[in-house]
Amino acid sequence: MVVTQGKHQIELSLWDTAGQEDYDRLRPLSYPESDVVLMCFAVNNPPSLDNITEKWFPELTHFLEKIPKLVVGLKTDLRDEALGIEHSTAAPSSTSLTDNSITTATTTSSHSHVDMSQFVTYEQGAAVAASLHCKYFECSAKSRKGLAEVFQAALKMAMRSNFSRMRKQACIVL
Repeated sequence: MVVTQGKHQIELSLWDTAGQEDYDRLRPLSYPESDVVLMCFAVNNPPSLDNITEKWFPELTHFLEKIPKLVVGLKTDLRDEALGIEHSTAAPSSTSLTDNSITTATTTSSHSHVDMSQFVTYEQGAAVAASLHCKYFECSAKSRKGLAEVFQAALKMAMRSNFSRMRKQACIVL
């Protein structure tokens, strides 16, 4: 995917790595030349946030010490639905990362029967990211809320990294 950031055209390559133990020895082969790392977890799966501190951050810091890292909470639409927040999203006219969708949120009704402990809060995700000295973002692919912000932040961080400046040819997001 090629995106335009200011006056620069950037080739963006996304790699989704396997987390299973069987791939522990192979996974580092996908790390070289990465310019930024998105450590993602699902907000409806608290153990996936624990995996960031216990598995992903130590591994990525070992192999990619100086590469910028972001913590990203995914599936926020599920948490919002449980809280009774509805999102109305106008789809962007193109797939450009600079297009922003318009999102409005309204509270519908009390969902007191929902066990909110099954969800990671924004504050919990932000606290983990801060403890790792990383920036924190949340998004939903379903509602597109926060999606553009995640990729814009990743692009900016990649462009600032020394490795990106040396090559100036492609941006690899892991």
